[in-house]
Amino acid sequence: MRKTIITSVIGLLLMVAASLAYGASGNVSSTLHNLSAPGTPFYKGPAARAYYAGSVSSGGETQVCVFCHTPHNAAIGQPLWNRATPTSTFNMYTSASLTSVARAVNAPGGESLMCLSCHDGVSALNVVHNMPTGTGTPAGSLTIAGSNLVPMISGLPTTIGKDLTNDHPISFSYAAAQAETPTKLNDINTAKLKGIRFSGPNGDMIECSSCHDPHVAYGNDSHGNSIGGDPSLRPFLRVTNNGSQLCFACHNK
Repeated sequence: MRKTIITSVIGLLLMVAASLAYGASGNVSSTLHNLSAPGTPFYKGPAARAYYAGSVSSGGETQVCVFCHTPHNAAIGQPLWNRATPTSTFNMYTSASLTSVARAVNAPGGESLMCLSCHDGVSALNVVHNMPTGTGTPAGSLTIAGSNLVPMISGLPTTIGKDLTNDHPISFSYAAAQAETPTKLNDINTAKLKGIRFSGPNGDMIECSSCHDPHVAYGNDSHGNSIGGDPSLRPFLRVTNNGSQLCFACHNK
Protein backbone atom coordinates (compact mmCIF):
# COMPACT_ATOMS: atom_id res chain seq x y z
CA MET A 1 0.00 0.00 0.00
CA ARG A 2 2.75 2.45 1.01
CA LYS A 3 4.66 1.63 -2.18
CA THR A 4 1.56 2.30 -4.27
CA ILE A 5 1.02 5.70 -2.63
CA ILE A 6 4.67 6.68 -3.16
CA THR A 7 4.50 5.63 -6.82
CA SER A 8 1.31 7.66 -7.30
CA VAL A 9 2.85 10.75 -5.71
CA ILE A 10 5.96 10.46 -7.89
CA GLY A 11 3.77 10.15 -10.99
CA LEU A 12 1.79 13.24 -10.01
CA LEU A 13 4.97 15.23 -9.42
CA LEU A 14 6.30 14.22 -12.83
CA MET A 15 3.07 15.37 -14.47
CA VAL A 16 3.26 18.74 -12.70
CA ALA A 17 6.92 19.14 -13.67
CA ALA A 18 6.10 18.37 -17.29
CA SER A 19 3.29 20.94 -17.34
CA LEU A 20 5.63 23.59 -15.95
CA ALA A 21 8.44 22.73 -18.37
CA TYR A 22 6.32 22.64 -21.49
CA GLY A 23 3.88 25.50 -21.03
CA ALA A 24 0.75 25.30 -18.88
CA SER A 25 -2.30 25.35 -21.12
CA GLY A 26 -5.81 26.28 -20.11
CA ASN A 27 -6.10 30.09 -20.04
CA VAL A 28 -7.61 30.83 -23.44
CA SER A 29 -9.53 33.75 -21.90
CA SER A 30 -6.26 35.67 -21.77
CA THR A 31 -5.27 35.04 -25.37
CA LEU A 32 -5.98 36.51 -28.80
CA HIS A 33 -8.17 33.46 -29.45
CA ASN A 34 -10.71 34.95 -27.06
CA LEU A 35 -12.93 36.84 -29.50
CA SER A 36 -15.71 37.64 -27.00
CA ALA A 37 -17.05 41.13 -26.46
CA PRO A 38 -14.95 43.73 -24.61
CA GLY A 39 -15.60 43.72 -20.88
CA THR A 40 -16.70 40.08 -20.74
CA PRO A 41 -16.04 38.73 -17.21
CA PHE A 42 -13.71 35.74 -17.35
CA TYR A 43 -13.60 32.60 -15.26
CA LYS A 44 -9.80 32.67 -15.53
CA GLY A 45 -7.29 35.45 -16.02
CA PRO A 46 -8.03 39.17 -15.65
CA ALA A 47 -11.46 40.27 -14.44
CA ALA A 48 -12.10 41.49 -17.97
CA ARG A 49 -9.50 41.74 -20.70
CA ALA A 50 -9.10 45.18 -22.24
CA TYR A 51 -9.32 45.52 -26.01
CA TYR A 52 -7.40 47.99 -28.11
CA ALA A 53 -7.83 49.62 -31.49
CA GLY A 54 -7.34 46.96 -34.14
CA SER A 55 -8.13 44.02 -31.85
CA VAL A 56 -10.55 41.47 -33.30
CA SER A 57 -13.49 41.08 -30.92
CA SER A 58 -17.18 40.32 -30.96
CA GLY A 59 -19.76 43.05 -31.11
CA GLY A 60 -21.85 41.39 -28.43
CA GLU A 61 -21.07 37.70 -27.89
CA THR A 62 -19.99 37.01 -24.30
CA GLN A 63 -19.09 33.34 -24.70
CA VAL A 64 -15.37 32.66 -25.03
CA CYS A 65 -15.36 29.13 -26.47
CA VAL A 66 -18.25 29.38 -28.95
CA PHE A 67 -16.09 30.65 -31.83
CA CYS A 68 -14.48 27.20 -32.03
CA HIS A 69 -16.50 24.78 -29.85
CA THR A 70 -20.09 23.86 -29.07
CA PRO A 71 -21.41 21.33 -26.52
CA HIS A 72 -24.24 20.17 -28.81
CA ASN A 73 -24.85 19.61 -32.53
CA ALA A 74 -21.13 19.83 -33.27
CA ALA A 75 -19.52 19.21 -36.64
CA ILE A 76 -19.12 15.46 -37.13
CA GLY A 77 -15.70 13.89 -36.60
CA GLN A 78 -14.08 16.72 -34.63
CA PRO A 79 -13.89 17.47 -30.87
CA LEU A 80 -17.17 19.39 -30.33
CA TRP A 81 -16.07 21.56 -33.24
CA ASN A 82 -18.18 24.58 -34.18
CA ARG A 83 -16.71 25.53 -37.52
CA ALA A 84 -16.95 24.28 -41.08
CA THR A 85 -14.01 22.40 -42.54
CA PRO A 86 -12.25 24.40 -45.30
CA THR A 87 -12.76 23.05 -48.79
CA SER A 88 -10.00 25.09 -50.44
CA THR A 89 -7.06 23.50 -52.24
CA PHE A 90 -3.83 24.07 -50.33
CA ASN A 91 -0.32 24.09 -51.77
CA MET A 92 1.87 22.01 -49.47
CA TYR A 93 5.53 22.46 -48.53
CA THR A 94 8.02 20.32 -50.39
CA SER A 95 11.79 19.97 -50.51
CA ALA A 96 14.36 17.50 -51.78
CA SER A 97 15.50 17.06 -48.19
CA LEU A 98 12.10 15.81 -47.00
CA THR A 99 11.42 12.15 -46.40
CA SER A 100 9.26 10.42 -48.98
CA VAL A 101 6.48 10.25 -46.37
CA ALA A 102 6.38 14.05 -45.97
CA ARG A 103 6.76 14.70 -49.72
CA ALA A 104 3.72 12.52 -50.46
CA VAL A 105 1.32 14.78 -48.53
CA ASN A 106 -1.01 16.71 -50.85
CA ALA A 107 -3.50 18.20 -48.36
CA PRO A 108 -3.67 19.19 -44.69
CA GLY A 109 -4.99 16.63 -42.22
CA GLY A 110 -8.09 17.02 -40.06
CA GLU A 111 -6.47 18.69 -37.05
CA SER A 112 -4.62 21.22 -39.19
CA LEU A 113 -7.80 21.98 -41.13
CA MET A 114 -9.36 22.96 -37.82
CA CYS A 115 -6.71 25.68 -37.48
CA LEU A 116 -7.08 26.65 -41.11
CA SER A 117 -10.84 27.09 -40.69
CA CYS A 118 -9.85 30.53 -39.37
CA HIS A 119 -6.31 31.00 -40.63
CA ASP A 120 -6.82 30.20 -44.33
CA GLY A 121 -7.55 33.85 -45.16
CA VAL A 122 -10.90 32.87 -46.68
CA SER A 123 -13.13 31.52 -43.92
CA ALA A 124 -15.12 34.11 -41.93
CA LEU A 125 -14.22 34.12 -38.25
CA ASN A 126 -17.79 34.71 -37.16
CA VAL A 127 -19.53 31.91 -39.09
CA VAL A 128 -20.11 28.98 -36.76
CA HIS A 129 -21.70 25.55 -37.15
CA ASN A 130 -24.08 25.90 -34.19
CA MET A 131 -25.20 29.26 -32.79
CA PRO A 132 -25.33 29.84 -29.02
CA THR A 133 -28.75 30.68 -27.62
CA GLY A 134 -29.77 34.21 -26.77
CA THR A 135 -27.33 36.13 -28.97
CA GLY A 136 -29.99 37.73 -31.14
CA THR A 137 -27.71 37.49 -34.20
CA PRO A 138 -28.66 35.74 -37.47
CA ALA A 139 -28.41 31.95 -37.45
CA GLY A 140 -24.89 30.85 -38.16
CA SER A 141 -23.37 34.31 -37.94
CA LEU A 142 -21.90 35.90 -34.80
CA THR A 143 -21.15 39.60 -34.86
CA ILE A 144 -17.45 40.47 -34.77
CA ALA A 145 -16.29 44.09 -34.83
CA GLY A 146 -19.72 45.12 -36.12
CA SER A 147 -19.41 42.99 -39.24
CA ASN A 148 -21.08 39.78 -40.39
CA LEU A 149 -18.12 38.71 -42.53
CA VAL A 150 -14.65 38.96 -41.07
CA PRO A 151 -12.06 36.67 -42.67
CA MET A 152 -8.46 36.96 -41.55
CA ILE A 153 -6.99 40.00 -43.27
CA SER A 154 -4.49 39.09 -45.98
CA GLY A 155 -0.94 40.04 -45.07
CA LEU A 156 -1.33 39.69 -41.32
CA PRO A 157 1.09 37.22 -39.69
CA THR A 158 -1.97 35.37 -38.35
CA THR A 159 -3.14 34.67 -41.90
CA ILE A 160 -1.51 31.44 -43.07
CA GLY A 161 -3.52 31.38 -46.28
CA LYS A 162 -3.80 28.55 -48.80
CA ASP A 163 -0.15 28.62 -49.80
CA LEU A 164 1.67 26.41 -47.29
CA THR A 165 4.84 26.10 -49.38
CA ASN A 166 6.75 28.31 -46.94
CA ASP A 167 5.46 26.62 -43.78
CA HIS A 168 6.73 23.61 -41.85
CA PRO A 169 5.47 20.35 -43.40
CA ILE A 170 2.41 18.83 -41.72
CA SER A 171 0.00 15.91 -41.93
CA PHE A 172 2.47 13.04 -42.18
CA SER A 173 3.46 10.16 -39.94
CA TYR A 174 6.38 11.21 -37.76
CA ALA A 175 7.09 7.57 -36.91
CA ALA A 176 7.42 6.69 -40.61
CA ALA A 177 9.57 9.75 -41.32
CA GLN A 178 11.82 8.98 -38.36
CA ALA A 179 12.23 5.41 -39.59
CA GLU A 180 13.53 6.81 -42.89
CA THR A 181 15.98 9.19 -41.22
CA PRO A 182 16.73 7.75 -37.76
CA THR A 183 19.88 9.83 -37.28
CA LYS A 184 18.19 13.12 -38.15
CA LEU A 185 14.96 12.83 -36.17
CA ASN A 186 14.58 11.85 -32.51
CA ASP A 187 12.42 8.83 -31.81
CA ILE A 188 8.76 9.64 -31.22
CA ASN A 189 8.82 8.92 -27.48
CA THR A 190 11.67 11.40 -27.00
CA ALA A 191 9.72 14.02 -28.96
CA LYS A 192 6.64 13.41 -26.81
CA LEU A 193 8.65 13.74 -23.60
CA LYS A 194 9.96 17.06 -24.88
CA GLY A 195 6.43 18.38 -25.32
CA ILE A 196 5.45 17.59 -28.92
CA ARG A 197 1.85 16.48 -29.41
CA PHE A 198 1.02 13.89 -32.04
CA SER A 199 -2.45 13.04 -33.33
CA GLY A 200 -4.23 10.70 -35.73
CA PRO A 201 -5.45 7.11 -35.31
CA ASN A 202 -1.94 5.86 -34.55
CA GLY A 203 -0.95 8.86 -32.47
CA ASP A 204 2.01 9.75 -34.69
CA MET A 205 0.81 12.48 -37.06
CA ILE A 206 2.52 15.85 -37.25
CA GLU A 207 -0.08 18.62 -37.46
CA CYS A 208 -0.24 22.32 -36.56
CA SER A 209 -1.22 21.26 -33.04
CA SER A 210 2.04 19.30 -32.65
CA CYS A 211 3.88 22.57 -32.00
CA HIS A 212 1.03 24.98 -31.26
CA ASP A 213 -1.50 25.06 -28.40
CA PRO A 214 -4.43 27.38 -29.20
CA HIS A 215 -5.32 27.74 -25.51
CA VAL A 216 -1.99 28.83 -24.04
CA ALA A 217 -1.47 32.40 -22.81
CA TYR A 218 1.89 33.85 -23.80
CA GLY A 219 2.07 37.15 -21.98
CA ASN A 220 0.86 39.89 -24.29
CA ASP A 221 -1.51 40.74 -27.12
CA SER A 222 -0.69 41.95 -30.63
CA HIS A 223 -0.15 45.48 -29.27
CA GLY A 224 2.34 44.39 -26.62
CA ASN A 225 -0.09 44.82 -23.73
CA SER A 226 0.41 42.35 -20.88
CA ILE A 227 -2.44 39.85 -20.52
CA GLY A 228 -0.72 37.19 -18.42
CA GLY A 229 1.07 33.97 -19.33
CA ASP A 230 4.54 32.97 -20.51
CA PRO A 231 6.03 35.27 -23.18
CA SER A 232 8.41 32.52 -24.32
CA LEU A 233 5.42 30.58 -25.68
CA ARG A 234 4.52 33.21 -28.27
CA PRO A 235 2.90 32.46 -30.66
CA PHE A 236 0.82 29.74 -28.96
CA LEU A 237 3.76 27.36 -28.65
CA ARG A 238 3.63 24.09 -26.72
CA VAL A 239 7.30 24.43 -25.83
CA THR A 240 9.49 27.50 -25.61
CA ASN A 241 11.76 27.89 -28.61
CA ASN A 242 14.45 29.66 -26.63
CA GLY A 243 17.69 28.06 -27.78
CA SER A 244 15.61 26.26 -30.45
CA GLN A 245 14.21 23.95 -27.76
CA LEU A 246 11.02 23.34 -29.74
CA CYS A 247 12.96 22.51 -32.91
CA PHE A 248 15.34 20.15 -31.12
CA ALA A 249 12.43 18.23 -29.62
CA CYS A 250 12.14 16.50 -33.02
CA HIS A 251 15.26 17.42 -34.96
CA ASN A 252 18.56 15.79 -34.00
CA LYS A 253 21.02 18.47 -35.03
